[in-house]
Amino acid sequence: MRRLLTLLLPLLFCVSAQAQTFCDSLFIENVSFDLFDDSTIIVDVSNQSSQIFSYPAFVLLNDQGDTLAKEVVNYFGIGNSQTHILQVLDTSVSAQILNARLQLWVQFYDTVLCEYNMEVNLCPDSCFNLYPFIANYGGAININSYFWSILDDDSITVANGIFELTNQNQFDQDTICLTVGDYTMKIEDYIHTGGQIWTGMNMNSLTGFSYPAVQSGFSKYFRLFQNCPSGINSIESLPSNSHFEIIVRSNSLSIFSKEQSKMERITMLDSGGRIVYTSSSHSFKHEIDISKLNSGMYFLWIENSLQKECKRFFKF
Repeated sequence: MRRLLTLLLPLLFCVSAQAQTFCDSLFIENVSFDLFDDSTIIVDVSNQSSQIFSYPAFVLLNDQGDTLAKEVVNYFGIGNSQTHILQVLDTSVSAQILNARLQLWVQFYDTVLCEYNMEVNLCPDSCFNLYPFIANYGGAININSYFWSILDDDSITVANGIFELTNQNQFDQDTICLTVGDYTMKIEDYIHTGGQIWTGMNMNSLTGFSYPAVQSGFSKYFRLFQNCPSGINSIESLPSNSHFEIIVRSNSLSIFSKEQSKMERITMLDSGGRIVYTSSSHSFKHEIDISKLNSGMYFLWIENSLQKECKRFFKF
C-alpha cells in the first residue's frame, strides 16, 4: 500500500501542476457588457497552450456564488484568440465593479476545469475600438468613394472619413474609438455604380450591425453599452448645426467650410483643456499636421465672423 501511494503521489502532483499550467495559459483579456446588446456579456480570451479545452463554456458568478451570466457551448475548443458570448441571467447585474468568479467548464458542462477570481468592470473606463466598414457583396464591381461620419446624441461629429472601393478591393473599413453613449452612423448621398453595398459597424466577427446602403444615403442610430451610465460624449453647450466638416486621417486633419465662408481662427485643445494648436486661417479649407499628437480625444474650435463651432475627434 505504501509503495502504491509512493507511486501515485508524483502522478497526482503532475496532474495538478499540469491543470494549473493549462489554466494559467489562458489570458482573460476582457469581460464587459456587449457593446450593442444589453442581454449579453462578452469574454475575450486567448490560449497560449496546446490544450484544446474541449467544448468550453464560461460562467460568470458574483462573490456570493450567484450566477450572473452563462454561455451556451458554441466552440469545439479555445483557439489563440476568441470571443465568448454569455447570456445575462440576472437582470439586476450591476454596472459597477464586481468581485466576480469566472468559471471555465469543458465537455458540455461536465467539469469545471478553471476558475478565476477577479475584479470585473462591465463598463469601459475609456473609449472602445470599433470598425465602421463598407462592403460590396456581389452583382457587379463597384468603384466609388463614400463619405461617412459618426455623430453623438448632440449631433456633434466625433469621427468621420472616406470609404474607398476599388477594382482590386471591394471592402474597406476604418478604426475609431468611442465611449459609452448614443450615436448615429451616416453615409452621405452617392451615385450607385453597381453591386450590393452594405455598411455597418463591427466590434469583432460576432458583434456588430450591418444594413444595405441606398443612394439617398444611410443613417443608423445605435447605443453603446446600454447598461452603462453615459460617458463623456454629452456636451450640452456645443451647437447642433454644423457649418464645418473635418476628416481625420492617421497623420493629418482636414477642415472644410460647408457654406463656403472662410475660416478665420482655429484652436485645438487636448482632453485636459490645454491648447496644442492655433492658426489664423483665411480660407475655405485648412490642413493640420497631427502626426506628433498623442493618442486621445481633442477639441477643435473653428470660428469666423458668423459662426463659432466645436468639433471633437480622436487621434489614434
